[in-house]
Amino acid sequence: MSPPDRPPHDRPPPRRGQSRRPVTTPAVGHVPLRRLLVAGVAVLLVAMWGLFGLTTAQQFDLARDSAQSDTATVAKLVDAWAQSSLARVDYLAGTVEAMLDFDPTPADLNALLARQQAADPDLFPVIEVRDSTYGFIASSNPDFPIESARNFDSDLPAKTASEIGLPRVVGDDLLIPVRQALHDSAGVKRGIVVVEIAPFYFGGFSADLGLPAGAAVVMLREDGPLLVRGPDDQNMVGDSYRDSALWRALQEAPTGSFHALDRDRVERITSYRLSDTLPLAVAVGFATDQVFAATRQRAVENGLAGALLSALLIAGTAYLVRQIGRRATAEAQAGIARAAVQSVGSGVAVVVVDEQRRIVLANPALGRLLGRPPDALTGCPLADVAAPQLVAAFADDDWLDSASGSAAGESVREVALTMPDGTEIWVEVRLAPIPERFGLTHHAVLVLTDRTESRQAEQALIEARDQAEASSRSKSEFLANMSHELRTPLNAVIGFAEVIAGEVFGPVGTPRYREYAEDIHQSGSHLLRIISDILDLAKIEANRVVLDEEPVDVATTLAMCARLIAGRAEEAGVAIKVEAADDLPRLMADELRVKQVVLNLLSNAVKFSPEAGTVRLAARLTHDGGLVVEVHDNGPGMTAEQAVLAMEPFRQVNGMVAVSREGTGLGLPLATRLMALHDGRLVIASTPGVGTTVEARFPAARVVRRRAAA
Repeated sequence: MSPPDRPPHDRPPPRRGQSRRPVTTPAVGHVPLRRLLVAGVAVLLVAMWGLFGLTTAQQFDLARDSAQSDTATVAKLVDAWAQSSLARVDYLAGTVEAMLDFDPTPADLNALLARQQAADPDLFPVIEVRDSTYGFIASSNPDFPIESARNFDSDLPAKTASEIGLPRVVGDDLLIPVRQALHDSAGVKRGIVVVEIAPFYFGGFSADLGLPAGAAVVMLREDGPLLVRGPDDQNMVGDSYRDSALWRALQEAPTGSFHALDRDRVERITSYRLSDTLPLAVAVGFATDQVFAATRQRAVENGLAGALLSALLIAGTAYLVRQIGRRATAEAQAGIARAAVQSVGSGVAVVVVDEQRRIVLANPALGRLLGRPPDALTGCPLADVAAPQLVAAFADDDWLDSASGSAAGESVREVALTMPDGTEIWVEVRLAPIPERFGLTHHAVLVLTDRTESRQAEQALIEARDQAEASSRSKSEFLANMSHELRTPLNAVIGFAEVIAGEVFGPVGTPRYREYAEDIHQSGSHLLRIISDILDLAKIEANRVVLDEEPVDVATTLAMCARLIAGRAEEAGVAIKVEAADDLPRLMADELRVKQVVLNLLSNAVKFSPEAGTVRLAARLTHDGGLVVEVHDNGPGMTAEQAVLAMEPFRQVNGMVAVSREGTGLGLPLATRLMALHDGRLVIASTPGVGTTVEARFPAARVVRRRAAA
């Protein structure tokens, strides 16, 4: 008999040279028992649901058989009623034939027909007698409109002396004509009696039978036309039934039942029969929703009861299986956890939550980190084996309450530890509770990770970043300080070139020298603009730009910018259109810097506009009270990625600038920074092949509101 299982911490230590292997699988003896229990319950559930399915199917079959029997009975009744009704037509014809032997007057025939019609007005709305050529002789109702457009066409041989015509509309009524030939004693045809029958006469009979909701009674002529559809639906009377399931069934057998979708899109169980004595077919159908309603209700109730029983059975089985496997699973998890702790590269210890915080488990990495063997750490208070800095890091933590055993959460610190050899290392200390029952914590896990190398790398990155920022600041300050040294001599060169080109102090003698002077002037001016942009950008980055703010007339400023760029636009064949209302409020800004932003945007728009293109310069107020200056061109446009690239200094979008177009890529970046100095921003909306719109958006705080008149 094997000894009972014991928890891992109660087992005797392994012998020397023998390694302790963690338990990673449940005990073998528990597995067959759990499988047998699960298999038995599965068989029981399959048998129970199989019986439920079989019983439900039988109940549906019984309901279907009952519906077929009931519909067949009703079909017989309707067929008998139709035969008895049309038999009266035969009797009426015999009466008229007998009277014709006495050569009656039309008045006598009218009186006879009126008496016959009055005897059964529901069946015979009108009775007529016509001669052998279908000429009118007499009628039971002289006021009834005389109609001759009756259709008795049929490709079937007559079964009886009576012929049934197609339903027709007479006034507001729907009538079915029935005719029968009149003969003398020698058998010679002497006339025709015509009876109009109201379809609702048969529908009323169907209603008197007390049929369930959704039932349908159909009476059709043997060759397809619909005569009656009851109890009270006459919408399809006269339509052909040759494309219906009923017609297909009639072609297979004169009597039977079927289950199909009816012409009114309702699914029914239908019984039909072909009349023995009349050219009629009768069908009675019950809607499946009504036929199976009670059966479905019972199936749902039984299914819910079965589902509840199954859930209880499964829950009970799961509980038993869990109880059976709890011990084995706990042992396997404990073995896996111990093996995982031992294999972790960081130092790991499990600490009891009490005043001493004793270590109950330590891995080799922790021993190496603290300079002690792992076995020497087990059972010792944390304060006795850890460095003072480590203990002090958690001295004030209130997450570990030894009195109540509760835990607030994980705590992470970085501390410097002094090793026994005097060296200092940085360690990330992570202390987290181990949850147990009722939210209480009796153990916590302590993880120590050596962060010395990563901390040194982070410090090196910080120093490199500081050096780069210092270098960038030095560059920006140098360029800002060079503003005077660069601009002053360049302005002198441009001025002297302009004097020589203009021959202010007399002719230069050789025309080519004047051309050279003009080239020097143009090149110097272009170089001055580039240097000015670079120096302005450097001064902004060095925080050396101070705005000279004053109320700025926006409309006047935009008009001035358009005039300044008009010469360049005229050379490029581009028109500039200014749209700015004179009553726009003033803008609190640095007018020179606002002009610089607008000129940069206009210059770009003119540069990239095609010949005969148009650049629109507009200003408007936004819904939030701000002010927008908008520059739109119909140039090549940009993608979203190219628009982002265009905002970076010294960057130009590939494929957008022709060789002949000059530019340093500083216009948009400089405008962006100048807008930032005004608490605003620059927004680009561009579509390749369509054009570009750049908006300089000033906040509402910079819009000067006009005071209301007193």
